[in-house]
Amino acid sequence: MTVSYFEWVQNLDRDLWSIEHVNDKLHGVITKAFAGTLAMSLREQ
Repeated sequence: MTVSYFEWVQNLDRDLWSIEHVNDKLHGVITKAFAGTLAMSLREQ
């Protein structure tokens, strides 16, 4: 779903991202989501 959002943003801007750029952005989103989930899990123990 996240990469679909990236595609939508690219279409809005009439832009084309390289696969490396998409992977970097996806890595950032997933890493941030994991960190948030882990922090919440540790607080709720």
